[in-house]
Amino acid sequence: RLSANQISKLSGELNDYKSRISSNDQENDALKKRMQKLLQENSGLAEEVRNAQENVRLSNAQQSKAFQ
Repeated sequence: RLSANQISKLSGELNDYKSRISSNDQENDALKKRMQKLLQENSGLAEEVRNAQENVRLSNAQQSKAFQ
């Protein structure tokens, strides 16, 4: 059997672990939000790059026609 002192000590350790888990959960949520924001930003930048590449392609095609 566990003594009252041992039970108290284990209870304190358990509460410490619960606190750490809660803190980690909050940090994970913050990181998930940051990752989501960065993914959205990355998608937007990828779209901008695609549009710029298309504009360059069209510009090159127009220049080729002008020099023919």
